[in-house]
Amino acid sequence: GVAYAVPPDDDTGTIPTTIWLAEAGAAPRRIAEQAGGGVVGLALAPRAVYWIQDGAIWTAPRAGGRTTRFHQPTWGDAGGSGTVHLGIDGATVYFTSVGLGASHAA
Repeated sequence: GVAYAVPPDDDTGTIPTTIWLAEAGAAPRRIAEQAGGGVVGLALAPRAVYWIQDGAIWTAPRAGGRTTRFHQPTWGDAGGSGTVHLGIDGATVYFTSVGLGASHAA
């Protein structure tokens, strides 16, 4: 499958960004809607989709459902740089940063 984020038409942060999942042989389906800034990292795991938004890592089940905050750093600037890398190996979530100056593994 392929996950992708569609930002709102305006940049106020009040209209949610929508996370979609496209899988072979099926129409794309909405996984989550999340108000806030732009998505700067997005990765698929076997059962969930993970993304970085507003200085935190968020997750939602691949089947859709409740969005939860997976990790929020306690230090660093939450502003994203757009050069964030997020990867999941089935057991661990790895990321280069969730914002400027906030780099460590969860």
